[in-house]
Amino acid sequence: MKDCFVNEKKENLETLEEKILEDANSFDTIVVLCLGKYEETFSPYLTFASKVGTILKANQILVYGEETNPILIDSKLPKVSREIVETHCNPFVLVVMNSVSDAKKTVGNIYYESKFYENDNILVGDATLSLCGSFGKKKEEYDTNSLSMDLVNEMATEIALLLIKVVNKKQELKNVEKEEVIRKLEKETQN
Repeated sequence: MKDCFVNEKKENLETLEEKILEDANSFDTIVVLCLGKYEETFSPYLTFASKVGTILKANQILVYGEETNPILIDSKLPKVSREIVETHCNPFVLVVMNSVSDAKKTVGNIYYESKFYENDNILVGDATLSLCGSFGKKKEEYDTNSLSMDLVNEMATEIALLLIKVVNKKQELKNVEKEEVIRKLEKETQN
């Protein structure tokens, strides 16, 4: 696969940052859920999501799914989803995962949807961010039509850094809102 798309895609990350912040606006916190699939345990698939999760965890970001403890799309996923909602106050759950395409031209694209992830009657999250890491119709085709591991790791790092920035901005906005409420209450009590 051609590895030249990264610089072209980086300019789209700023727009992605704004969109995630907009979608997470009415929520108290952002939780990232990094997903992989059992049949996708070879190179680019599980690697992208778990690499993103590992970087986020190292930076104290609320994340489920990383290299030492991957979260797979299976019967346990609804339990993990419930745990997130029950553990965190009003969380915006961002699902991060890899995807496969039928078309070569979409490989390397980052996709963001302002809706939950759905698979076999499993609904999870509030938004989905995915990297199209391969194309083909059969597993045998994926092996020869996938991004290189170096490129998958580079994109995972870029997305993780973007998400760290988003979570930090969300926290800053929350702190500003808190300060405004405190000032307003102080002003009311003085009158």
